[in-house]
Amino acid sequence: MTTLLRELRLGGANLSEVPPSFRQLRSLAHLSLTNCFQLEALPEWMAELPLETLELVNTNVASLSMLHASTTLR
Repeated sequence: MTTLLRELRLGGANLSEVPPSFRQLRSLAHLSLTNCFQLEALPEWMAELPLETLELVNTNVASLSMLHASTTLR
């Protein structure tokens, strides 16, 4: 069941936005969007995810205001 997924690595994926279906990943602790060059923003609902780490190396994301202070960024 995808809602139990704890780690997701999408490095190099051709994403311009985080898919709305990711909102259902209620156990997701580690998300890597490294080298998703077209990604410019993160949706507000990402604050609902229990992310421990978020990797955004080589993306064009400019604002991280929606994340919890406890989320480690890489």
